[in-house]
Amino acid sequence: MATKQKTDDAVKETALNKTENEKNNDESTDDRVELFVPKGYANDEPNLLVSVNGENYLLPKGKTSKVPSHVAYEYRRAIKAQQVQDEHIDTMTAKPE
Repeated sequence: MATKQKTDDAVKETALNKTENEKNNDESTDDRVELFVPKGYANDEPNLLVSVNGENYLLPKGKTSKVPSHVAYEYRRAIKAQQVQDEHIDTMTAKPE
């Protein structure tokens, strides 16, 4: 019984190490794209926090950073959503003629 326990533990540890190695390989082969984040106002935060699926990326404003493509996609999607919201608010608050 103790031998079977040790064998099971060894198999689990090997599987865990393999998973970590695959993750490291995936990150190294991940396609990265350049993303420019505008600086904004003088009193704004100097960095922008982008979080995708529990992974956080702190991007400096006013500089170009190399990020995974899914992070750049989410950043652009958020900017587009903000623009649509701003246009909608402008439409709703416009005075009728």
